Amino acid sequence: MECVQCSAPNAETFVGGETIRVSTAPEDYEVQSSADTVIIVEEKSCNTLVTKELGDLVYEVENSLMKKGLISNRYGLVGYGKHGPNSYTMEGQLLNEASKFNMGVESLKFSSHFTDAMQAIMHSINYPFRSGVAKNIILLQCGRCSDTKTLLYHNVKSLLESRDIKLHILRDQEFKVGNKSPKQKILGIDSARKYVLRNSRDTALDALLTPLDTCTHLALRSNGSIFDSSSLIAKKIRDKKYFLKTVSSRISESAEAHECQVCKCVADETGYATSVCRKCYSEFSDYLPGWLNYIKHPSHIQQEITDNVKELINKADKDWPILSFKA
Repeated sequence: MECVQCSAPNAETFVGGETIRVSTAPEDYEVQSSADTVIIVEEKSCNTLVTKELGDLVYEVENSLMKKGLISNRYGLVGYGKHGPNSYTMEGQLLNEASKFNMGVESLKFSSHFTDAMQAIMHSINYPFRSGVAKNIILLQCGRCSDTKTLLYHNVKSLLESRDIKLHILRDQEFKVGNKSPKQKILGIDSARKYVLRNSRDTALDALLTPLDTCTHLALRSNGSIFDSSSLIAKKIRDKKYFLKTVSSRISESAEAHECQVCKCVADETGYATSVCRKCYSEFSDYLPGWLNYIKHPSHIQQEITDNVKELINKADKDWPILSFKA
């Protein structure tokens, strides 16, 4: 594994099997003021026109991230169609600058075959993100995902949480109020807000129906959002610009690198070096020697200790007298 090398923050490297810690502590690597964003495109003919606008979206996302103080940001592209998910390169790189993004878009091939969004999200979760950065995934799809919560769904949900990846969805999604279309054009939603084309105090929007498919659940749980992709090809240029700024601002708003990350250098199925970063469990478990992971994961040990303590406390409540003191 030592022939596999991953990039650590501050232009350093670490080898396969090695683990580093990124945090605000002086002895650790610094958390990076930067973001990696992977755009997933469903390679169906219904996305042909919308995909042509992705360059503008990436440009606006880059501007929003830079205004927030995130620099040296990188972008990746994944397409999924007949043969499952596939990563597209830009000048031979899986992650490149915003200005190079359209090089990858030119390689997309559209058809009408069955596609699996959940597989594409899992593929993107395992993308070679840089160590210590904020991580975003943007899914551009034609329709909704399945309503069935499969084992793959639960794995994806767990990994989005542990690796602190924000999932955003752009799709041909008309938002409804009850069974009717609202008077105001609804651009998108997240777990806390509704985004409309014009400022509105329409109380009818409170009855907005949230899509209930599995991808929506994943996006909202990850502090992501869902937007109507039809606004990318709006006839009015003013409306399109407003939409792009709204989406890009929302993506940058939640783009925060977690303050404590543990990153391990591994090789993916193709042998490509990948730094897999997750949120820290605790000060205790993440400084345990690495060999202990092969015996029992530190989080499992902690859970056993917690369970045992709870059992003792419950037993004490039953068997021991309770003492109270007055000041």
